[in-house]
Amino acid sequence: MRAMTLGAVLLPWIAQLHAPICAAAPPGKKQPVSSLKEVTVMLSSAEVDEVRSALERAALLPPKQVMPVVFARVRAGLPPMLLDVAIDTLILLNDPAAGPLLDDLARHRRSAVRRRALDAAAQLRVRGAEPLLARGLDDLSPEVRSAAVEGLGEVAARGSFAQVLRALEMGVEGSALSLGKITDSAHLDSALGLIGEHPLETLTPMVETLLMRRDLSEDDKLKVVERLAEVSTEPLRKLLSELLAKLPREASPKLRKAMTDVAESQTKGAS
Repeated sequence: MRAMTLGAVLLPWIAQLHAPICAAAPPGKKQPVSSLKEVTVMLSSAEVDEVRSALERAALLPPKQVMPVVFARVRAGLPPMLLDVAIDTLILLNDPAAGPLLDDLARHRRSAVRRRALDAAAQLRVRGAEPLLARGLDDLSPEVRSAAVEGLGEVAARGSFAQVLRALEMGVEGSALSLGKITDSAHLDSALGLIGEHPLETLTPMVETLLMRRDLSEDDKLKVVERLAEVSTEPLRKLLSELLAKLPREASPKLRKAMTDVAESQTKGAS
């Protein structure tokens, strides 16, 4: 990220600040309450501890007013340890408008920064989160690719089904869980086609998520059970028994019976 002169970026903000804007500290934590003016001045410091404190205090101020000065300070350049604090601040401010800055940080030279930026983008559900996260699937770092695929599941990025499916085929950690979150009726057959091609243990997060989802139809869930019935293994019986215990109380009797029948048939087949 290109660094800029701090004075040129931040000092104009100081001249525009008037009345202090304060916020209460979180319960049980005695965090100093500062005005926007104080935070802005502290952010312009060359001292690491002072900038860290300013970022922590910024999280207690109104997002719409403090975000521009946080953006400016990050884009002016921060050491790696403070970039972590800055991303934490963005998460605490909980403003989806952080998207452009997180997009920049997701291109940072350090993989740890890229990973944290993707985590934050998913958590905040920033505008443009899906293409930002999908881009991370091509990162050279396994940790970044994993953060990207998990983030796609968190934001229910159903338009990225093909990319997440490819990520599973490439062994990206977290792909099975994300597939369970983003698979819809149109893609269900493709997802179920994985059963039998990959170890059941690998696909367990996908299967469990599909069966537990409240936004997936009963017919689609029955298709999952039917496909599982074609796989005769001891792990399947154990998995279905565990999932039966986890089914929400409002789960349909038809689904519960189908799962029970398959589990029992697997038990008989093993005897």
